[in-house]
Amino acid sequence: MVVCDGLKGLPGAVGEVWPKTVVQTCVVHLLRASFRYAARQD
Repeated sequence: MVVCDGLKGLPGAVGEVWPKTVVQTCVVHLLRASFRYAARQD
């Protein structure tokens, strides 16, 4: 299992070397990315 921050190409590169690897985006990075859709006053 690989936890990354959404770098482009990283899941593909890891999949080429270790085909059975599960790639997941870091929960902290997912939360920070979701804050873009909330207004500042919220």
